[in-house]
Amino acid sequence: MHGVYEIIESPLGKVFVAEIDNQLCALSFDTSTAASTGMLLKKYSSVEFVGGRVFNRTNILRVLNGEEVSETVPISPQVFKQCSDFRKDVYDQLMRIPRGCTKSYSEVAKSMGRPRAYRAVAQACRANILPVIIPCHRVVGSDGSLTGYSGGGTEMKQRLLDMERAKL
Repeated sequence: MHGVYEIIESPLGKVFVAEIDNQLCALSFDTSTAASTGMLLKKYSSVEFVGGRVFNRTNILRVLNGEEVSETVPISPQVFKQCSDFRKDVYDQLMRIPRGCTKSYSEVAKSMGRPRAYRAVAQACRANILPVIIPCHRVVGSDGSLTGYSGGGTEMKQRLLDMERAKL
């Protein structure tokens, strides 16, 4: 398998993006190349990554700009290989939350038929290596408060939600 990574300048700042066979496998607001490529080597040890231009750059930039994208950014099946079925279900539920809207962790858990699993939903969000693409920023506390965000903290979470709402 072939992998490529790039640091993209976006409206949200610099973003580290990686693809395997033209499908997205990592996105990080931590643009330290050493840390990001180290994560790639750990998660995708059988893939050889090189620096270059990612294939889905245009659509990724549109998503990072809060725009609706008519075609989804393809996600590499490698992303889900190490995920539990529960985590895959969480990510599926997150992808169903409309742009500019939010759900609480408990609402996501209930929609999965696991109403008491809200903490596990939060853990799955924390482990998400494709923030914004798998929109964990759309998940909030039961009182509507912003809680942690692995994609850059609560300030970034608020910024993403504001940007999406402004583009509706």
